Amino acid sequence: MVLENHGEIGASYSLTPNDTPLGSCFDFSPDNGTLGPREQVTVEVGFLSGVLGEVSETFLWMLQVCEPTWGRIPVAHPQEYESHIPPSLPCI
Repeated sequence: MVLENHGEIGASYSLTPNDTPLGSCFDFSPDNGTLGPREQVTVEVGFLSGVLGEVSETFLWMLQVCEPTWGRIPVAHPQEYESHIPPSLPCI
C-alpha cells in the first residue's frame, strides 16, 4: 500500500492499534513516520493467522499536519483516515 502526501505541508502519520481478534494478525511496516510535501512511502502489509477463512478488517491512520509558521507558532491538526482490507482476501 502507498501513503502519499499530495499537499504542500509535511505531515506525520501513525497506525492506530486495532484490537479486534484478527487485527493483531496484521503487520504494517513502517507503521509510523513523516512525509514531506509531495512525498510517498510504501507500506508493506503482512498477515499471519492460524485460522482459515475470509478476513475483513478496517485500520485507522492518524495524520498530524502542521501549518507553516511564518513567524507564528505552528498549529497541529490531527485527522484520522481509514484503510480497508477487503473480505475477498483468502487466509492460507
